[in-house]
Amino acid sequence: MNHTSQNLKAFLQGDWSLTRKVTDIRSNSVAHMTGTALFKEHPKGLWYREQGQSEMSTYQGPFFQDYLYRFPATHKAEVCFTDGRLFYQFDVGENPCEVVHYCGRDQYQGRICIEENQCLNIEWLVLGPRKHYRVMTQMRNCSFFE
Repeated sequence: MNHTSQNLKAFLQGDWSLTRKVTDIRSNSVAHMTGTALFKEHPKGLWYREQGQSEMSTYQGPFFQDYLYRFPATHKAEVCFTDGRLFYQFDVGENPCEVVHYCGRDQYQGRICIEENQCLNIEWLVLGPRKHYRVMTQMRNCSFFE
């Protein structure tokens, strides 16, 4: 059992760099995003905020997203929308961890992988009546790479 599986909350807490590639499989268009992510203390776990710049053919500008991470066990996280609804949950005892989220008729198939070098990789394949895209995010713990 590695340090991450012993205390996921401690592993995540702090500043991270973020790069993301979003590929729309239907149109073969690609968006690139770069920015930062911060996991900070919250009474119910950790508050997550990502922000940065997005570049795609139809839009260039800022992006941001917030989530609440709750920890029902030291090696498990529940990722919730800001209104408290569950988005997905994962267990770092299973690395990589496969997750699924349904939103109406859309299906989000995710894969979370924590690398030994303090990197967190999150991949989503999104399928639905009007959606077919892949999101690949790599986050690097800033304190580890200073």
